[in-house]
Amino acid sequence: MITFYRARDIVITAEAIESFDGSTCRLSELHDIGRLITREGWRRRRIYELRAVHRGREIVLYRTADRIVYGQVTRALVRALEEEQRGITGKTR
Repeated sequence: MITFYRARDIVITAEAIESFDGSTCRLSELHDIGRLITREGWRRRRIYELRAVHRGREIVLYRTADRIVYGQVTRALVRALEEEQRGITGKTR
């Protein structure tokens, strides 16, 4: 299994996203993946979120205040989704 990103709070593979809370979402079950930037707290710091619909419910896949890490996680997810799509395409031929 290919691992696209690994940190203490998230692991992204070619098949799934594993979160720090122990939850796992298969990539094939994710829909409407989107990005959201909000401001939080009295200092109004930026919070970056990756969201998706999983089994009919909107969930937060990843949340951080670190713009660089957010970019790395987002790129890893894009690569994982591309790999997953290639795998699906390859299996149907």
